[in-house]
Amino acid sequence: MGATTGRKRACDTFVAEILAPLNAGLLNPQSTMLISEFVERVYLPNYAEKELRASTRKGYQVLWADYLRNRMGKMTLRDFRTVHGEQLLAEIARQRKLSRHTLKHIKSFLSGVFKQAKRLGILDGINPIQDVSIPRVAEFEEDTHAYSLDEIKAMLAPLDEPARTVVLTAALTGLRKSEILGLRWQDYDGEQLSINRSVWRGIEDEPKTRRSKAPIPVVQQLAEALEAHRLRAGIMAQPSLPIFQAGNGSPLNLDNLARRVIIPAIEKCTQCRKARSRSQARGPHVRTRQGARVARLARLPPRTGDEPALARR
Repeated sequence: MGATTGRKRACDTFVAEILAPLNAGLLNPQSTMLISEFVERVYLPNYAEKELRASTRKGYQVLWADYLRNRMGKMTLRDFRTVHGEQLLAEIARQRKLSRHTLKHIKSFLSGVFKQAKRLGILDGINPIQDVSIPRVAEFEEDTHAYSLDEIKAMLAPLDEPARTVVLTAALTGLRKSEILGLRWQDYDGEQLSINRSVWRGIEDEPKTRRSKAPIPVVQQLAEALEAHRLRAGIMAQPSLPIFQAGNGSPLNLDNLARRVIIPAIEKCTQCRKARSRSQARGPHVRTRQGARVARLARLPPRTGDEPALARR
């Protein structure tokens, strides 16, 4: 009898110690929520939807659906430890051929999930993703540069307006596609372009970084092209309307422009094909922003070499 009572007392003590944080209000019952449930019911709809840029939200949704959701299983928020994050990224790197850059984005997404859980009082302590390392993966050659001025001129030659001015703007400013779409006539004073907004899939947002907001000097060739573009726009060149716009005054769809006009024209250009062939032989990446923007806009492989950047960005 005494032995049974002693075991019961010991068991009661053990249970009390386990439940103490919960009874004292130090352990949130929501911490037993599945990570997948928290992401899909709390983080993405209630935080990401309101606080993150549209392009970032879309990127996180893709990362979650493609790489993380099916790997979380029945793991709960409070049970997830740094070792789980380490194993998770290692498994993704092993099974999927992803760049280190993408793996960093996956880590950033997961870190944001647990930060939000802490902000809501669901978790306490150190973010379990904080000390997770990024797996080493094979990287492409980074010593790369933009297309040369002659190659950009060759791309421009077969293009009609407004495609020519769009590509020229991308080449001589280094602006992102979303920043080009966000340009309004009130942002251009004849000497420089002010970057006040970006437009992604019809959603207007702030420029991506503080540095992105820096005004861009406009060289004479681009100034002349923009002035001619303004004259062609006529009454649609209103201060509050986009510089590059569709007939209804909304921002031009640059993806459609690239697919229907820019790519077919460049494919027919002999000199452009030679530049493209040299690019494919040298490597698939660019370091300077100008080359990357032109390449993405026209879906061309950026070239490498020793040409200097055409503009500061």
